[in-house]
Amino acid sequence: MSSKEFIPRNMSVVTDDMKVLISASAAQLTFGFRGISFPYFYKVFVFPEQFYNKINNAYHKGEVNPRLKAIALSWKDFVDGYMEDDGRNLGLHEMAHVLREENRIMNSEHSFLEEEALREWAQHAKRPMQEINEGRETFFRQYGGTNREEFFAVAVENFFERPLEFNIKRPLTYRTLCKLLHQDPVLLEKT
Repeated sequence: MSSKEFIPRNMSVVTDDMKVLISASAAQLTFGFRGISFPYFYKVFVFPEQFYNKINNAYHKGEVNPRLKAIALSWKDFVDGYMEDDGRNLGLHEMAHVLREENRIMNSEHSFLEEEALREWAQHAKRPMQEINEGRETFFRQYGGTNREEFFAVAVENFFERPLEFNIKRPLTYRTLCKLLHQDPVLLEKT
């Protein structure tokens, strides 16, 4: 949190509580790693609600922009994501994108995700993505079929929000994500 610049957009201030909760969404993904703080993405733009992106002429709830080294979030949608365990969580979704980007960027945190686990993830992601695009997949939301990066972010949302169901419905995909992130939320559910 202390290494990020939180920038209010269309609102007067980003409160300390907002900063803590946004930072906690990043920390949740990195519990299995030591010293990962996403240094490349140092700007966090916080909007009160969905915001308009002039580049693609669309409203967004969140986005990760490597060119600007920035994360942008709708505060309303961020909070809504933590209100229900329905596999939709904006904070986790966007931080999943940040995690993947930080792993690729040549800096002090480069390549912290294990190559073997990434290859295994890519292999186990193919089938559910294909089933989403064929209309047969019902656990992951349709947006997960957009591309590999969106599938990863949607899978991360479900990994933390619905781990028991994820493990039952897609055990190989779930176990691979456990290996990749060095943690297993099912163990927390059982305690």
